[in-house]
Amino acid sequence: MVLGVHLRPLATLLGKDADRRNGAGGRDAGVAMPMVRVQHVLAAQAISWVGVLLVIQAWTPNPSAPLWWPESAGEPHAPYFHHLTLNHIKQLGPTCVPTTLAMLASATGTPVSPEDMMPNINSQAPHTWSAALKPFGMQLAYCNVDVRRASDHVDALLALDDLFLLSFYSGEPPFEPEVPGGKLCTAHIVTVHRDQLIDTARAASAGGVVPLHTYNRLHNPTKRVFRVVPAGHPRSV
Repeated sequence: MVLGVHLRPLATLLGKDADRRNGAGGRDAGVAMPMVRVQHVLAAQAISWVGVLLVIQAWTPNPSAPLWWPESAGEPHAPYFHHLTLNHIKQLGPTCVPTTLAMLASATGTPVSPEDMMPNINSQAPHTWSAALKPFGMQLAYCNVDVRRASDHVDALLALDDLFLLSFYSGEPPFEPEVPGGKLCTAHIVTVHRDQLIDTARAASAGGVVPLHTYNRLHNPTKRVFRVVPAGHPRSV
């Protein structure tokens, strides 16, 4: 594929040179360009190819990336929701996603219930969560994560000192779903705001609001991490 990219300009030059010297319908149409020029073009192509090889040889895949890539020029500057006040909502049943979204939306000043969120989301489709938050001035952006222990992200989350959603598997995730076409296994989502973690599955006074580093489920493998950013932010899910 790369070779073709470098050969096409040469073929184009050969054809154009012949057309210029002889005319598209002239009696010498199709005569190749002078050998000296061919050699010059080949030399230029060889230099270009060597440059490509040097770039390929010098490049290596990155071993890691920061949880949140630093803001580029033109992007809003973080933190985004440093001073937001969140009021814990205790979920009823397996409703961690709509309950968490309702808690975030309500923090903007408009009372929102999990039932308000439920018709607008799919609990396995994060882009629907983000869309449900946009009327309240928020959206979700993916962070750079893989399936490692949630505890591995604690230092980065504390350093970023902002508002995040941390999703983790409730157990060791299998390679095959429990039901064909279904989820791999049960997962849970919690809110990290600065140095505090809010778990809607627990009452606020019974471990539902704790310092992040003391949460007792940080050994679980990470599923996703989202940063809550202002609606319209260039980064999103």
